[in-house]
Amino acid sequence: MNAGDTLIVPQPTEGVDGHLWVIVSDPSQDADRLVIVSFTTYGRYKDQTCAVRPGDHPFVTRDTLVCYSDARIATNAQLELLVTKGLMKRNKPVSAELLERIRQGAWKSDEISLEAREVLVDQGMIG
Repeated sequence: MNAGDTLIVPQPTEGVDGHLWVIVSDPSQDADRLVIVSFTTYGRYKDQTCAVRPGDHPFVTRDTLVCYSDARIATNAQLELLVTKGLMKRNKPVSAELLERIRQGAWKSDEISLEAREVLVDQGMIG
């Protein structure tokens, strides 16, 4: 996996959504602590730190936000296993520009966990 790669749950079920997830950290620096964030439908009461618009990524068909409050830490091995088992599917990577916007939003958002922010700071991605 690489920074900017995206994953989606191909068959959403109860308790598992079909949101697009983005690898924000750099797996080549730390394959055991990958920060992933999801996209969510725009809502005026949601974190507005990083908006994503149609055209920013093929998956995005309406105004969307990065959901920093749902940021997760996973290992490269865990994500690869989910892909191998068909529980997640690779999607087109985000552009370098969008990846940078997402990272800068992680620095600004009050919603991201301290652990996820720490990984990105340790890797020199933000701060």
